[in-house]
Amino acid sequence: MGVRKVLPIAEPDITSYAHLSYSLSVMHTDESCLDWIYSNFIQLYTMDRGESLFLDYFSPTVTDYPIPAFYGKSHLNRDLILRNYERFGDFLRESIDDGRYVSTYVDDYFIPGTVAYQNRSNPHGILVYGYDDDKRHFQITGYLANQTYGHTTVDYDNIETAFKEIRLSDESDYKNFTHLFKLNPKYGYDFNLQWVMDQLEDYTFGKSSVWRWEGFQGKDGQRRVWGIGIYDELIRKVREQMEGTFILDHRPIHVIWEHKRMMNKRIAYMESRDYYFCTHEVKEGYARLERMAATSRHQILKYWMTKDNRRLEELINQLNQLKQEEAQVNERMLQEYRNA
Repeated sequence: MGVRKVLPIAEPDITSYAHLSYSLSVMHTDESCLDWIYSNFIQLYTMDRGESLFLDYFSPTVTDYPIPAFYGKSHLNRDLILRNYERFGDFLRESIDDGRYVSTYVDDYFIPGTVAYQNRSNPHGILVYGYDDDKRHFQITGYLANQTYGHTTVDYDNIETAFKEIRLSDESDYKNFTHLFKLNPKYGYDFNLQWVMDQLEDYTFGKSSVWRWEGFQGKDGQRRVWGIGIYDELIRKVREQMEGTFILDHRPIHVIWEHKRMMNKRIAYMESRDYYFCTHEVKEGYARLERMAATSRHQILKYWMTKDNRRLEELINQLNQLKQEEAQVNERMLQEYRNA
């Protein structure tokens, strides 16, 4: 009988982006990580990349910043792996045997279940967390049909080709790196309520948070729109979509919904651990915001099914209402915290 090893994996709270979901899917396997998770993921920002609008969380990522839950984190260049291992699969099995998850970039053309499988070349990230020598496959999580987060298996030969045959441009050099990480059994991080409120204040009043990291990463020359200002930026892009000068995909609206869901999970978590108790009015307000954001997410999906601009007009109305009501709920929560 061959060797089989599968590292623990869980459904993460955030599935909009691989740079967040892969590390969260590991952290959610250990309750001691929850204090860190629910202390973060509050502030949002957008960057206009010309052909796309990028909406993301202002929170540490395992690829770029230290996260207390992980130790012995490694960033390895693709060429270094290929020079030292005849087969990429040997590197993967060795890493998993050591308890390390492997986040790497491959060509989705060779990854079953993805939109690009046997259809077109598409360099994309996956997380490898298990293997089975008898079945000769690796277990991975990634973005599969319709770019939704999910799990699948990739046979040994396919993953070998997917890693070695990937073609990358100079602009995508970050995809040349493979990231290894494992949970720290001595992990320690206490829930930081003040940090939660600091992020919420930055978000509510559209204040830049980048200065908080400039001490160790230096100046950031990117133009960003912060916090509550993301709604105006989204509305501007929806109007450009209606005019035919921009293509807005569903992901930014999905992040808006996911953000409200995360706030409700955070409120429930704080209450369950006796960290902080929100009033009934605040809890009801955030529950309503999540429902409204879910409606907006459905609206953008309906638009792409019908191409009916009336869907976008309704989406603009919903985003305006979300902005107004969220500002009110956030300000109430901040005021209650100051008065506590």
